[in-house]
Amino acid sequence: MDLLRILHITHSLNIGGLERVVLDLAKGFKKRGHIVGICCLDGKEPLGKEAEDEGIKVISLNKKPGITWSIPLRIAKIINEGKFNLIHTHNEAGLVYGVPAAFLARISNIIHTEHGKEPGYDDKNALKIAEKFLLKKVKHVVTVSHDLKKKIVASSRIDKSKVLVIPNGIDVEYFHQPQFREEKRKTYGIGQDDFVIGNIARMVPLKNHRFLISIFKQLVRDHPELKLILVGDGPIRHELKAYSESLGLSNSVIFLGEIKDVAALISIFDLFILPSLTEGISITLIEALAARIPVIASDVGGNSEIIENGKTGLLMPLDQTQSWIKAIRSLVESEEKRISLLGNAKTEVTKRFSLGRMIENYQKVYYN
Repeated sequence: MDLLRILHITHSLNIGGLERVVLDLAKGFKKRGHIVGICCLDGKEPLGKEAEDEGIKVISLNKKPGITWSIPLRIAKIINEGKFNLIHTHNEAGLVYGVPAAFLARISNIIHTEHGKEPGYDDKNALKIAEKFLLKKVKHVVTVSHDLKKKIVASSRIDKSKVLVIPNGIDVEYFHQPQFREEKRKTYGIGQDDFVIGNIARMVPLKNHRFLISIFKQLVRDHPELKLILVGDGPIRHELKAYSESLGLSNSVIFLGEIKDVAALISIFDLFILPSLTEGISITLIEALAARIPVIASDVGGNSEIIENGKTGLLMPLDQTQSWIKAIRSLVESEEKRISLLGNAKTEVTKRFSLGRMIENYQKVYYN
């Protein structure tokens, strides 16, 4: 195979599912002998160092809020200086700045991955018009779920044969580390008999933490042994902590902030809950299944493409609060039900969401 010089263009390398996929792709193709770089429109921390430790060049443009017309010119210069021959853009920001930059640098080999839409996207008419135009200029569009493919085809009116689905992948075995359960529980002051409900997500409204905290308040009344661990950071973290304290949950809800490596931490969970308002393909949901943790998630976006409802997890409608409480209570009270949910989860995750499978699928796209 010919050597590829791949430049990923993304908003940042903050901690999140999209960013982890970008990093894993970069590392995977670097190990296969290709030259890989990552251009961050905003900052490159905290995952940038991990990429640089692998010999991947990471460039941060420190873009200011709003439209910055000079960005495509700056990226085009990076493309030319690095002699990149394949441009891989991610989500709207990567597309809007990366595609014009590629054309300025006379590179037509452009792949775009859509990881998911933010709430309010439908109200951004100028962005939708730009995206519709630019998607027609790329060679292939990749979505992380079939649900997202349908939305992209409908909104952009591009040929559906041009849109490929490649689910996110993880190192499945790496996330099963039960040997750390006792040690990590001691580290965070959690009793061995406590029942831990966990959530890992950036603290932004679309992840619906407030809803999770509110139903936890009702659950802990009957089950004082419950603990809710929230992993992640974001603009509403302080607001969520204040809300938790206002409900008298200071001793039951634990905010751990950002944790770079969650593989050992996730072993302390007894149940993983993801009540997001929207999702593409949730990396943390796949990680929980790989760690053999039973899961409950909102029935939105690509979650139904990860979970087979009632067999490998539970999918819940967002507008039925009491159904969430009933479902969580049933799993808290029954180890048998928790075990039965795990079923073939590991086999399914390995078969459909392994890191190796994701990289192989992207390689086919890159060389097509």
